[in-house]
Amino acid sequence: INPLLVPQGDYYQRLAGTAAAAGVSVSIVATPTAFLDLATVGALAAQTSGSTLLYHRFTFDSQAEQLRGDLLSMLLRPFVYD
Repeated sequence: INPLLVPQGDYYQRLAGTAAAAGVSVSIVATPTAFLDLATVGALAAQTSGSTLLYHRFTFDSQAEQLRGDLLSMLLRPFVYD
């Protein structure tokens, strides 16, 4: 396994366990302008059945509509409660 794809530390994994036990799903929208350890932070979304959206080299002028559409789609999709 590529070490860049392995989460570093277990904080987000423990947080994901707590969120999942409470029935909370976490989604991540990332627009990094510098390095982002998405393998570590992304574990939170992956383990809680959330989504991860990554906009590499995000620029508001060219990607604002795409971001808006993706956020609306994410927020308006059906949710199921226990």
